[in-house]
Amino acid sequence: MRVFNWLGGDSLLTTLFSNERRCFNRLIDEEGFKNPFCRQPTFRIAGGYIGSQLDHVLVRQSAEILSAIVDPQLYGSDHNPLLIRVRI
Repeated sequence: MRVFNWLGGDSLLTTLFSNERRCFNRLIDEEGFKNPFCRQPTFRIAGGYIGSQLDHVLVRQSAEILSAIVDPQLYGSDHNPLLIRVRI
């Protein structure tokens, strides 16, 4: 059940299971990555967002993020496409 926190992003689940999200974010940072979609919902349920970042793109901290967009259009999935441009 604890896995739901990092899947839950900063939703209500975060308040219930905040330690998982903090540990996940700390691990990303310690390993030299950043999460350009942090605190952005990437998953819909019942026609609306549930405030969850279920999908991740991890980028080296040294890389420059030119753009990071969660496409609002769904293409046959309940997960939104993530569009990212990175200068390495």
